[in-house]
Amino acid sequence: MGGGIDQGKSLRVLLAVTHAGFGGVAKHVIDLANLLREHGCKVDIATGSERNELMQEYERVSDNVIKLKYLKRSISLLDDILVFKEVEKVLKSSSYDIIHAHGPKAGFVFRLVAAKLSIPCVYTHHLIVYKQFKSLLNPLYKILEKIASSVGDHVIVVTKINKDILVSEKIVKPEKVSVVYNGLIDFSTKYTKKQAREKLNISPDDFVVVYVGRLEPPKDPLTLAKGFQDFCKRYNDGTKKYLFFVGDGPLKAKLPNDGNITVTGFTNDVELYLAAADVFCLTTTKEGLPISILEAMKYSLPIVATNVDGIAEQVFQRVNGFLVKPFFWQEISHALGEIYTNGELREKMAQESRRLSEERFDMRKNIVQILHIYRSITENYSISKKSLR
Repeated sequence: MGGGIDQGKSLRVLLAVTHAGFGGVAKHVIDLANLLREHGCKVDIATGSERNELMQEYERVSDNVIKLKYLKRSISLLDDILVFKEVEKVLKSSSYDIIHAHGPKAGFVFRLVAAKLSIPCVYTHHLIVYKQFKSLLNPLYKILEKIASSVGDHVIVVTKINKDILVSEKIVKPEKVSVVYNGLIDFSTKYTKKQAREKLNISPDDFVVVYVGRLEPPKDPLTLAKGFQDFCKRYNDGTKKYLFFVGDGPLKAKLPNDGNITVTGFTNDVELYLAAADVFCLTTTKEGLPISILEAMKYSLPIVATNVDGIAEQVFQRVNGFLVKPFFWQEISHALGEIYTNGELREKMAQESRRLSEERFDMRKNIVQILHIYRSITENYSISKKSLR
């Protein structure tokens, strides 16, 4: 089985993730695989095949992709029983030094199977599932997380607030949890503002607001649309103002799609819209540490975002943006107005966004913390095994 390694020996790592669908978790796994291989690790990815939009990316950044038939995000009694045997078979057939799981379902299954087979296992909480959504099953999810955390070797959280929750609710012992921010690998920008606006046929004097994400109720794009419309009414001064919703989802049909507001649908060129923007908005009601905000910060954008979960660890009031209350379109309108009318504040926020992104959210720096966690755990396994001889 896996177990300990010698210091300096390259690690064989299995990244386990619930699916290969679009989203911040999958993007993080792709970046993590890239960086681990740069540090000399051998990296496989085990994933469910329920969604496969990013499967080719998984294949590009890993040594091998293991597709699991029964690992699915949705609850299915039969599949959820069969996946334990499926994962056990995979882990018995390979020799991994450490497993790093992502996503609630993968995190639960792999921690339990790894504990059974005495393989070191780390789990990253991108969000705390029983805190994120209203569900009658939340008490069960909380119990399951406590069980998995007790047998897993270490938990990584992407926000300090999530560490506080897990420790205060006695889900994880303080010594078994670390905060490691998600981040970006590449801080170069694809377009200048001039280039992006020319491609989008936007004047240099126009004011552009951009949202990036799924158009679904938890993201609450409707409140942003209402706040933007109010902002346009209050500053009806002849300057053209645009709001681009870069994304798709069930609320697309409910959003205005007129001369001021455009719904782009999914695009592989999100950076085009970020480069053209004056401000980035995210009005989500539940979130971990959104990658979309980090991408916007890379483009030196002031941020207007709801003050939920880890967003307050990315956006600081009147430093690099404004934090607003969920569902309060009036606060969005007011924040946009301040950014629009105060050029000095807008420039200061732009500079701070870029500075904070490089200082706090550089994955090339943060990977050192993750490798340290891997080494500490595998060395402890090695010492334990020697003591049993």
